[in-house]
Amino acid sequence: MSVVEILSQGTHYIHQIIPAIKIYYKLNNLLKNMLTTHNNEQDLIVVTAEYNNQKRYFLSLTFDELLKLLHFLEPSHRTLYEVLCQNTPCKLYFDFDIYVEKSFNLSVEESLLILQNLFHYVMMNCTNQHSRNSISFVNHFLVPSASTELKHSYHLIYTNTFIRFESQQTIFQFTMMVLNHCSHFILSHSC
Repeated sequence: MSVVEILSQGTHYIHQIIPAIKIYYKLNNLLKNMLTTHNNEQDLIVVTAEYNNQKRYFLSLTFDELLKLLHFLEPSHRTLYEVLCQNTPCKLYFDFDIYVEKSFNLSVEESLLILQNLFHYVMMNCTNQHSRNSISFVNHFLVPSASTELKHSYHLIYTNTFIRFESQQTIFQFTMMVLNHCSHFILSHSC
């Protein structure tokens, strides 16, 4: 893979405070690394921070490292975007981002509805909660927007109060499994 997935040690101002920290460009790379290095026992916190250019980077820290980082960072560098606690039960959620210049003629609203329908259907089947009532799948999602003029950005949060995942990693694995199966069926379909 030609794309750099991790920031080189010592190249970020965070390395001046915590030299050994690994900073990732993609959340899935960080989560994969955490799964393979068995860091689940440490109660690490996954943090998303934002660059000035509105791109994000990801790192995992202990609570003490997070406090040290917040204490020593200059206020202008405290660009914490999101804290994802690793070992706490959480709802299904994911981000949906499409850059405007690359969206072509894609209907963002229709794409959001398809994703909501897909994940609601999968969740209901996985938990044997088939509903015969008339509540629309759309009512099971909270969809806050974080869009700018450069990109369409939405957070899809599944609001069913009875369904929780054990950690961020299980949400990631579940989401990737569903999307991989969908991709397989789409690619293998012959019409």
